[in-house]
Amino acid sequence: MNATTGSFYSIQAFNPHEATHPGHKVVCEETLTLIKLLRDQGNQVVVEPDDGRPVEYLFRKGFNELFSDPLVIAFGVGVASSTAAALITGCMKWIWQHRRREHIVKSAPTFTNVVLKNKGDESLFLYTGEPLEPAALDNILSLANRRRNEFKFAAAQRSPFPEMAVPIFLEHTTRLVGWCDLNYRDEGLYSEHCYFFDNIALRKVNRGELRGMSITGIAQESVCSVCRKSYVDCNHVSGVSYDSSLCVNEITRATLINVNLVSKPINEDCYLQMISRISPSV
Repeated sequence: MNATTGSFYSIQAFNPHEATHPGHKVVCEETLTLIKLLRDQGNQVVVEPDDGRPVEYLFRKGFNELFSDPLVIAFGVGVASSTAAALITGCMKWIWQHRRREHIVKSAPTFTNVVLKNKGDESLFLYTGEPLEPAALDNILSLANRRRNEFKFAAAQRSPFPEMAVPIFLEHTTRLVGWCDLNYRDEGLYSEHCYFFDNIALRKVNRGELRGMSITGIAQESVCSVCRKSYVDCNHVSGVSYDSSLCVNEITRATLINVNLVSKPINEDCYLQMISRISPSV
């Protein structure tokens, strides 16, 4: 990436789970990485609304899609649109390569939810620099709000089994497919009983296509293993080595949002083991 220092950028927070977990100023995990890259090059970054609340980030383990939530990046007066686009494009490519480093990278994908906004004349651009009509941004935000409402509706559903009250969603989408129990142990969260009422999801579990469990949560406090400071405030990125010291993000306080049935769980200990198939009676 070409360094562009001393510029001002603001990023709008977005919480897709606002209905069930209000009051959090949230960015997604890859947006936090983008903020770190911008700061590391000497730029000032503010997460809006700038109301004194701490910035928290949404983590979705086993979720492969990047920037699925809307990301509106405003740049200050005096910054050319082409300069801002080049900087953000470089950051996006770095993030994608970092997340896909086990593959040969030829070109970064196009992220349709990332929009640049010129604070001087209110003009809009794709992060790659192409002009964007206001209606296009309205459509992006409308789709995101519809997804937020779908999460609200799904979260309002109640399990018919008191012993399995935790909802299970499919691959971090708004599709509710079952219920489970959830307990805390020294090694982390543990689920012993699951019930899938979605027959398509159950068939995929039986065929081994959906192989494990994953969680969505909001990290409220986390520590960088390199500098021992707040992971949100420092510029180190988890998974990158700094002077032979691998950065590990240690989440010390978080709010659990939901449990997900996924095809590729990040944690190998989270694979499903089908011991018995019992259909509880309602």
